[in-house]
Amino acid sequence: MTLSTRKQNVSSPLVSVVIPAFNRASSITSTIESILAQTFTDFELIVVDDGSTDETAAKVQAFGDAVVLIRQQNKGITGARNTGLRHARGKWIALQDSDDLWLPGKLEQHIRDLEAHPHLKVFFVECWLQRSHLGSGEVLSFTHSGFINELKGSFTTIERPLWHQIRYGVAWVQGTLIERALLEKVGFYDEQLRLFTDYDLFCRLALEAPWGINTTPLVRIQRLPDDKSYVSSQRSKTPERGYQTMAYIMNKLRSRPDLDERERAIVHKRLRDSLSGLGNVLLAKGKVKEARAKFKEALKIEFSAGLFVKILATFLKRDAAHS
Repeated sequence: MTLSTRKQNVSSPLVSVVIPAFNRASSITSTIESILAQTFTDFELIVVDDGSTDETAAKVQAFGDAVVLIRQQNKGITGARNTGLRHARGKWIALQDSDDLWLPGKLEQHIRDLEAHPHLKVFFVECWLQRSHLGSGEVLSFTHSGFINELKGSFTTIERPLWHQIRYGVAWVQGTLIERALLEKVGFYDEQLRLFTDYDLFCRLALEAPWGINTTPLVRIQRLPDDKSYVSSQRSKTPERGYQTMAYIMNKLRSRPDLDERERAIVHKRLRDSLSGLGNVLLAKGKVKEARAKFKEALKIEFSAGLFVKILATFLKRDAAHS
C-alpha cells in the first residue's frame, strides 16, 4: 500500500505514537497538537499519565477519542514508556516526549524512508535542539555532535551503529521510528534506569539492526531555562549517579559476544572513563578508599598512566570517614 492511499486505521494502525507524561499540563497540549497535525494519519496516539498531580490528564482528555489516555501510579519515565509500548497496536513505534514538537511531515518522511528501504527497522530524522537554558538558540543535533561528518547525503544507512551511538550520542528518541518487533526483541526499556534511559535502549537496538538516518530536521526538542526536570539537570545535581549509570550500561554491553573490535574498544574506553569519573567524584567527597577502588577497576579495563598516578595519590589522602 503506497503512502498516498493510506488512511487512518483505528483498529490496526500502522504506527503507534507513545508519550509518557508527568506533570506536563503546561506543555502537553502543544505536543499533542503537533502530532495530530501530521500529514500522515495512519497512527494511534497513546499518552501515559504517570501519576501526575496537576491538570495533565484533563489536558489530554480535552482531545477526546483522538488520544488514548492511560493513567497509572508513578513508575518513572521507563515504566511509563513501557506501559505505552505494551498497549501499542502499531507495527511501528514513534516515541515522543511530552514537551517537544513534531513538524507536520515527520511521520510522512519516516514512511517514505521505510518504503524506499524496507529492510531497515530503525529510522531517524534530524532534530532541532533548543538551547535557551544555555543562553543560545537552536542547533541541529547531527551537526552539534559531529555525527554529520559520518553521513553521506540526505539519507545514510549505518550498518553497525553502536560505535556511532556511543561516540556521538546519535539517538534523540523524539526523532525515531522503530519496528515494534525489534523493541520486543531487546526487551523495551530497562526499568532499573532513571538516567540515560534512551541511550541504553538505543545501544541495545544498535546491535540488532542497521539504522537509516535522514538529515531533514522535523523535530523541535525544547529545553527551557526554568525547567529542572531534564537529564542534564539531574546529572549536574548527582554526578555520581550519572557515572554509575553509564558504567552499568557499558558493563551490559561489555558482556555481549557479538561486539566487533572497534565496538569493544569504545565500550571499554567509555566504561574506563565512567569508572574514573566516579572515582573523581568519590575522591572529592573524601571517600578515598571507595575512589581508589574505582580507579583500580578502571585500570583493569585499560591501562592508563593517569589512572595509575590517581591510585598512588589516594594513599596520600585521608579518608573523610576516618578524619
